[in-house]
Amino acid sequence: NLDPFAVMQNLYIVHGTPAFSAKFLIAMANKSGVFKTPIMFRWEGEGETLEATAYAIHAASDQEVSFSFSMSDAKAENYTKNPKYKSMPKLMLAYRAATLFTRLYCPESAMGATTVEETEDMKFAQGEVVTKPSYEADSILADDEPEELGVIEADIVYEKTEESDGEPQGELL
Repeated sequence: NLDPFAVMQNLYIVHGTPAFSAKFLIAMANKSGVFKTPIMFRWEGEGETLEATAYAIHAASDQEVSFSFSMSDAKAENYTKNPKYKSMPKLMLAYRAATLFTRLYCPESAMGATTVEETEDMKFAQGEVVTKPSYEADSILADDEPEELGVIEADIVYEKTEESDGEPQGELL
């Protein structure tokens, strides 16, 4: 039972692939009831040795569960081609650790969807150019120039069938 507006606010199209934001996936895991605490983060190291750990207390076992993702993990997967790993490494590692944490301990919250950050990382790793990072409001235009996007204008049109109490009645066409 997802709020449609929350879904729309956190669903992005990155090079034709729909994806949720990592923060939305974290929020869904936090709301799931699988954990007694919200997902939290720890960082160790600096620069090339930086590592983020996502952790929470599992409700069923009352034990801490965690998943770590490091800069060397990101390099091994070629994710560091994404410039966000240089400009905001803690956030990117935290999002990656939380995404993997959620897939491992609470997969039902992801429902098989990828995150924006995962999709962008994969595009960079494959050598595809991501022209506008999805964190920007206009990310949906990353593949298409505005003049190439088709605009559909629509009016709500009813076919009048009868009048009742002075109010028009009809069917939506």
